[in-house]
Amino acid sequence: MKHRMKNKFLLYILILTLSSCALIPQPGRAAKEKLLIEHLRGWNEFQLEGIVEANYNSFSFRKSILIRKNNDAFRLDVFDSGFMGLNPTPFISIYMDSTLVIRPPFSKEVLSAEKAGLKELNSTAFLFDLNDIIHHKQSIISQQILEFPEYKIHFTDKMQIDKIMLKQKPVEILFSYIDKLNQISIMNDNKQVANIQIDKIEYKNIEIPILK
Repeated sequence: MKHRMKNKFLLYILILTLSSCALIPQPGRAAKEKLLIEHLRGWNEFQLEGIVEANYNSFSFRKSILIRKNNDAFRLDVFDSGFMGLNPTPFISIYMDSTLVIRPPFSKEVLSAEKAGLKELNSTAFLFDLNDIIHHKQSIISQQILEFPEYKIHFTDKMQIDKIMLKQKPVEILFSYIDKLNQISIMNDNKQVANIQIDKIEYKNIEIPILK
């Protein structure tokens, strides 16, 4: 009898627990839409500073990185730091507005992507259209995924970009957050080829000088 009462009591507690979980309010569509729009606005204009580590075949380095984007342009600069981090000198720079240009390593000349030997490099890697993403916000909220012909974007439960997968190559860009974005990893065929540890990130009044 005591055993039966104990089982009933445990069953009662289990039902109450499950019922309580079901009653905990989950973020509604309106809240998720707000989170998504706020997150995408952050990608529309930002400046991040940090350290990039790259490893590909026998080539590897660890250097300072500065990435800037606004409504008009995108620029990425990797720097060689001097003694105690002073007097950084450019190692590689990439700039895009209506066209994409590059200043390769060990060179002061600014080249088109094609002349630099990077014919396959295009704006997809830097400037996916945020307006296109916001246009599909209801689908993102429901499925947490959005597909384009060249790439696929996955989102977290908090409506943050989780990863971008290129469709023509086994390349993934992974995003990690602690409050704000704190790490970006680039994977090629399930192997990490680059990692950016973000020390500082800003979102307003970002000015981007032309690469020349």
